[in-house]
Amino acid sequence: MKEAKKRLRSTQRQHEAMLRKSKYEKIMKAHEGDQQTFYRLIANQRKDGSVQTTCLKVEENLLSTPNDIRNGWADYFEELATPHYNKNSYQNQVELDCLFFGRHL
Repeated sequence: MKEAKKRLRSTQRQHEAMLRKSKYEKIMKAHEGDQQTFYRLIANQRKDGSVQTTCLKVEENLLSTPNDIRNGWADYFEELATPHYNKNSYQNQVELDCLFFGRHL
């Protein structure tokens, strides 16, 4: 089952890569001749990557308004950026560092 999923994802990535390559080739061909087609393809290329998030689940809360979603992301990144020190692991690391440097000095 795991191997089948891996092959499926690999095949999907290869297919997406072929589609991207095809789009780029069309853009390059249009650039050489037809300006209108060139700019239309560029505009379509830019549109494809933009996806709006309509809801966001943070812990057990489901956020659905744009303001709530922004605040949810802000809280997430604030939590992510805040270091959390475990006093015991920090003390253990300091002791290991002292032992290591004591032997090598």
